Amino acid sequence: MEEKLLRPWKGLLLSEPADESNRQRLQQAASAVSRICEKLGCSLDAECQQMLRILLNSAHLYDDIQPLYQAVKESFPAVSEANARQIAAAIRKYSNKLESAALKRSPLILVLDRLLQMMPWDSIPMLINHPVSRMLSIYAISAELRLHGEDDTSVYNVGVDARKAYYILDPDNNLPHTKQTFSKWFKKQGWPGICGSLPSADDYKDALTNNDLFMYLGHGSGTRYVKGEILQSIQSRVVSFIMGCSSGLLQVQGDLEVTGTMLNYLFSGGPVAIGNLWDITDRDIDRFFEQLITAWFRSAEGTTINELMCQARSICRMQFLNGAAPAIYGLPVGLKFAELKS
Repeated sequence: MEEKLLRPWKGLLLSEPADESNRQRLQQAASAVSRICEKLGCSLDAECQQMLRILLNSAHLYDDIQPLYQAVKESFPAVSEANARQIAAAIRKYSNKLESAALKRSPLILVLDRLLQMMPWDSIPMLINHPVSRMLSIYAISAELRLHGEDDTSVYNVGVDARKAYYILDPDNNLPHTKQTFSKWFKKQGWPGICGSLPSADDYKDALTNNDLFMYLGHGSGTRYVKGEILQSIQSRVVSFIMGCSSGLLQVQGDLEVTGTMLNYLFSGGPVAIGNLWDITDRDIDRFFEQLITAWFRSAEGTTINELMCQARSICRMQFLNGAAPAIYGLPVGLKFAELKS
């Protein structure tokens, strides 16, 4: 996907450095290359300046100079071929000084169309170590930011208190490995929840309104127990882990926009929901979830779940099947408090 579909434009997907000092270094490098362009007789407008910054930020992704040259040539059409090669060489030189490959990145939110959203963009090599989530549209991002940004009690602002968690574990009572892996551990944390029995709509309402964290570990997305319209009517506040098969799949229905359980959780007011893009095997996804949740609860305050996805994906035995399936929908939410009982 990265090499065949994006090249030479894969740099457009890479977010800028998270640290302000590294962003300033990036701007200084962009100014230096811009002066080189001026000496070559190439005047760059604001749009070209922004593209120059993007190329500097992502030049380390290109194995050789040719795709970088191609990006320069197409971004700055008025530049001659000889000058384009000199600019590409300057971009590579200053990018190497930035050591961009090792930098911590700002969160990236992907807005994908109805067909592209079926693909695992979150786990392509260039993004595997970066905090990535998905949203339906720019408007949806704006609406979520307004909803949670103005609410001083939202977990988006104050972080997740891991003591306030609720679980639904193996409601069909036919996933013995999942139940054995998590039932005792969940109870030891003192969390309320349901294990081995069917939840009601009232159980979902209690889980989504009175907690910071909701975990569903069963078949599918749980829509057999609570309908989408009921989910959307609940004023949710939780980070939701929905770990069943295809729980994160958004379905395409003709020319209409996509629908899916992840959107129901977001539309109910939750800032973030995690689900699987396709069917997975239970033992591998159990490993993934166990690694993800324990790593999050042992991390520093403010750490987002997005930052830990790579490590959790790598724990799967089938990394490119089960490991690539989980996707995060929504805003990056940090951790406030966690005290694990082993």
